[in-house]
Amino acid sequence: MRNKELWFDLFILACLWVLVLIVPPEIELIQGTSIVNLLKIVALFSSLETLGYLGTHLVGASKGLLLQGLCGGFISSTMTYLRMTRNSQLAAQAPHVIAQALLLSTIAMLFECGFIIYTLHPHAELLVAPILAQIVVLAAITLWFQRYTSQEGTASSLHIEANKDPIIWKKMIYLSLFIILLTYAMRFIEHTLKLPYVWSAFFISLFEAHGVLVATMTDSQQSADISRATQVVMVILVGNVVSKTFFVLKSNRKDIRTVTLAPLYLSLIIALVLGFSRITL
Repeated sequence: MRNKELWFDLFILACLWVLVLIVPPEIELIQGTSIVNLLKIVALFSSLETLGYLGTHLVGASKGLLLQGLCGGFISSTMTYLRMTRNSQLAAQAPHVIAQALLLSTIAMLFECGFIIYTLHPHAELLVAPILAQIVVLAAITLWFQRYTSQEGTASSLHIEANKDPIIWKKMIYLSLFIILLTYAMRFIEHTLKLPYVWSAFFISLFEAHGVLVATMTDSQQSADISRATQVVMVILVGNVVSKTFFVLKSNRKDIRTVTLAPLYLSLIIALVLGFSRITL
């Protein structure tokens, strides 16, 4: 691990969070977007990037498939699903072991979603219940699968790549500007094209769940009505499961379909029931 680059990036990251706390929120970068929101987005994605970097480098590729799935989920759960469902090196692995690794990747992604909500939305405690419910269900099923998993069964030479640098700042700036553009694009779709906001949220979440979540949380900060934000959170959860279903069904390993998709859809149904019940209260 490159200590100089790591400590420098951690120092800059800490400075960003300090600026988030001290910069007045009424100062706008452009109309409808404050400087604080942009700083929050940069700091948020940089924190997630650092988490993925530390997880992968501290765990390493030799610690087994399950930890690789978890750490890979912090970097990109979509890429983790793509690699694990198409990797011929996993042909000898038991289906429940691969399913565990994929579910752990999903848990990592959901944890990041909860972190995003808590960072950006003032009423986060009212929005994270569906995400927490899905995490609890997936974690319980993963632990249950562990009864059938031996230490030998988790060894793997699959490599989940991480960035060479802790934080790629150019990437963080581009990603943050993309989120700002995404926010305005979703407003345009709703107000100009007169299409439901949740439609655009769903289609974008198939490819970039974190991006649309950040855009939605940023856009709904000033609104006292959290029903739309809750709906978008649930739509993102649906889009996330749908996109992962595609990778699992396209895999040559037909034996992983039931053990992977059944927990995903069970946890999704519980999350949706909880989310809709909170909307109707």
